[in-house]
Amino acid sequence: MSYQTTVKRFYVAKPGGKFRPIGAPNLGSKMVFKALEIIMRELLEDRIGNYQHGFIRERGCQTATMALIERLRQNPKAKVYEFDLKSFFNKVNPIRVCDSIERDFGPIGD
Repeated sequence: MSYQTTVKRFYVAKPGGKFRPIGAPNLGSKMVFKALEIIMRELLEDRIGNYQHGFIRERGCQTATMALIERLRQNPKAKVYEFDLKSFFNKVNPIRVCDSIERDFGPIGD
């Protein structure tokens, strides 16, 4: 079975005359994404470390910030690195992602 997602694409102006593409998925796509989120959460929840905060139930920016503050209190000389994930998801190799999922959980797809 295959499913074609459709996304309404529009652009928001950025400083310097550039534009940021924004994608708004349709209702069907949102339903598929939510189903995948539920499945992946159930599969991965017990493998998630305490240091992970993004897209984790009852975790987020606030818990990540509090964890960072606590680690810096424990080790004031610790290094903190900041980086920008600009275009990160544009460069994710879906084949490698699927290979990793199959390696951990078995075959996916037909």
